[in-house]
Amino acid sequence: MEGTRVIVVSLACAVLVLGAALAFGSTPAGSVAHSCSPPDRQFLQTASSNMSQLAFWSSQLSSGDATPVVVSKQAFSEAQQVAITKPLDPTFGGVRDLLDGMLREYGNAIRAQAHGRSGNAHMRRSWRLAAEIRDQLQAARGPLANLGCDPGPLLGATA
Repeated sequence: MEGTRVIVVSLACAVLVLGAALAFGSTPAGSVAHSCSPPDRQFLQTASSNMSQLAFWSSQLSSGDATPVVVSKQAFSEAQQVAITKPLDPTFGGVRDLLDGMLREYGNAIRAQAHGRSGNAHMRRSWRLAAEIRDQLQAARGPLANLGCDPGPLLGATA
């Protein structure tokens, strides 16, 4: 159970890292041509929903109301849902790939713990991916918001 708490606390911190981007505003995104197409909006909705679900399942794991096996399966399912989105915006495309990896690494960490192994290496990779997601969304937030695709709700869903 101690290993589960470490993983849940690590996830909570990763969620805070992503959510902290809201407090720092945005930076110019350079010369990237952003878009706010229906596939971009669908990506934002899917990613935000999946991060909320991950927070729910992690909370259930922490309280003992869900098993590590169930939570790892949920993380992999959420990764698959994110991976099939097809955002046209280059930032969202990159974030999609990073988020897919972050969710898979989290799932691997929980699965390792469920089998009595350390999930620390997977959780560290998940953290690194979360930080990269935060940086990319923070850098593009202003231009994307101006087009009507503010990534703030995605960041808010992870806070």
